[in-house]
Amino acid sequence: MAESVENLTDCLAKLSDDGRLIESLANADEVRRPVPESRTRAKPGAAVTALFKEMPDLKEDLRQQAEMARKVMPSGRNFH
Repeated sequence: MAESVENLTDCLAKLSDDGRLIESLANADEVRRPVPESRTRAKPGAAVTALFKEMPDLKEDLRQQAEMARKVMPSGRNFH
C-alpha cells in the first residue's frame, strides 16, 4: 500500500502537450525508409524454377540423381 498519493495531472497534461514535438522514429525505422522488397514473398519453388531456366541441364541431372537414390532405397518402407 502507498503511504501517500500525489496528484500529477497537471504534469501529465504538460507532457501530453509537449509530446507532439518529440521525434519518436529512429533513422532505421521502416516507416521512415520503407524497404519494398521485404514486403513481397516469393512463391514456393520460384527460386528452383529460376535456377532451371538459367541451367536447363540441371533438371535432368537432378532427375537422374533422384532415380539413382530411389534404386538404393529399401523397398517396403515409406521413405518419402
